[in-house]
Amino acid sequence: AIDPALVGGSALFGLGWGLSGFCPGGAIPAIGLIHPEPVLFSATMAAGIAIVKTGQRWAAARSAADRQGA
Repeated sequence: AIDPALVGGSALFGLGWGLSGFCPGGAIPAIGLIHPEPVLFSATMAAGIAIVKTGQRWAAARSAADRQGA
């Protein structure tokens, strides 16, 4: 199903690819070349993933607390 999360994630992926010139599949092996660009891209990609996962956990906990009347 096409939902807002899919559309938003696709847009962010395309934006990141366009701005950085790296796709995750190509950036990760390029880290071995010891150039700063793929290292920076991969680090920011990992940070973005961590931020989203933390936000999802926070939203799920908040939703559970709201359902319990807290």
